[in-house]
Amino acid sequence: MKNRIHTNLLMNWLMSAVLLIAATGCSEKNEDVVTPTDVNEVKTRHLVITQVEDNTATKSALTRAILTENGSTMTASWKAGDALTYCNLDQTKAELSQLVTGPLTATQTAAFSQFSGSVTCALSDDIAVVYPTTTFTAAKTFTINLADQTGDLDDVANSFHYVYGVATVTAVTANTATASMGLMKSLLTLCKFSFTDGSAAIPINTLEISYDDTYPNDSRGGKYPHSATVAAMDDTAVKSKDDVHATATNFSGPLTISASGRTEVYVAMVPTSESVVYRFTVTNSLGTYTGTATARLKEGEFVVATDLRLTKQQ
Repeated sequence: MKNRIHTNLLMNWLMSAVLLIAATGCSEKNEDVVTPTDVNEVKTRHLVITQVEDNTATKSALTRAILTENGSTMTASWKAGDALTYCNLDQTKAELSQLVTGPLTATQTAAFSQFSGSVTCALSDDIAVVYPTTTFTAAKTFTINLADQTGDLDDVANSFHYVYGVATVTAVTANTATASMGLMKSLLTLCKFSFTDGSAAIPINTLEISYDDTYPNDSRGGKYPHSATVAAMDDTAVKSKDDVHATATNFSGPLTISASGRTEVYVAMVPTSESVVYRFTVTNSLGTYTGTATARLKEGEFVVATDLRLTKQQ
């Protein structure tokens, strides 16, 4: 009986020791895997950007990818799957001599969408966001193409209606990040044109737009920019969204719109700081028509310029 008691005590002691060792091992293992997130660590995380209404909400009507005319205004919406481009304005892959840039995707078909994607970032980084997709240069600029427009509204919305915003990373974990930004701004002016010879609408096979020959004191008369550059940085400092603008480049000749006989065309154009005289030349199977109009184009606006009078050339 005494030996049996000693044996039971020994077994109880051994079991307690095994449980203690196992508990200690589990504790040490948990301590190994639970590490605080370094918010300043620059790494690739799944980023979700949320648009937040701000004081520029009245200018937001043209800041999305689907445009629908509603009289003299536009309604607009993102489409789930719309592709955008991001550029981290605070980081560079120094070891690769590359920008931190890549794709984002709109997640909702709605007036206000979130954007998500794999982004290399840290807490408080400023992320430039552009629609449609583009390519940033080492100076953190990009180029807007204005050529090859068809005059179709959907074509303008998908390929030429550039919008821009700056998101700030507000929270990070080891593998995720969130950011918020105000509503994106339109960088160009959307114009709707139609023309008349005084009695009937003029079908438009091709429309050429240029600054008038009387454009003051430089070589832009008879030409129009085929592209524009946009700079997100200024002497290495991040510009606020409202300080980013499109600057006209490539004055190689008139801007030509191939409209396939439509009588109304939509064109994305570069904003101007002053009133400018524009020259329009329309050609169709009946001949060539020309005329001028004066306007100051402001970024983000929808300008309806219909029934402009043109004169048929003999």
